Amino acid sequence: MGQHEREHLKNMNILKRIFGASKPVASASQSKLSQDEAWQIALAQEISIAMLRQIPEDWTSAQLVLEPTENGLGTGMRHSAITPQGADGFRLKDAQFATPNMEVMAATRKLELAWVKRGSTFKRVTITAVSDGDDWQIKSECEYD
Repeated sequence: MGQHEREHLKNMNILKRIFGASKPVASASQSKLSQDEAWQIALAQEISIAMLRQIPEDWTSAQLVLEPTENGLGTGMRHSAITPQGADGFRLKDAQFATPNMEVMAATRKLELAWVKRGSTFKRVTITAVSDGDDWQIKSECEYD
């Protein structure tokens, strides 16, 4: 099996871990979400997939915290390390962490630009993915000024 096939299988495994075989993460078409909620869900899923591709396979949760810089949204965001759930924002409790790679950074940039496009802002966004066996539950929490 070549490198391309191994990478494809790894990506399919990640998608199966996230969406599961029987109950995918809710999408805008599956529920009556507002347009505002729908774009946030899609981007939280994209960020979560990027995080899950990066974390060690034995982790059962991953969390990333995002904050606008002092220059505001549109000029980049502060990213915490990717940590197991329960970390304290930007404060590392131990050596269990992953530094966000370019895939995570690109996905979070899409989130940032979507907020700019809508003329909105936030104080902090926490994106969490938690395994419940075969599936991953994804949650995005926004704190506002």
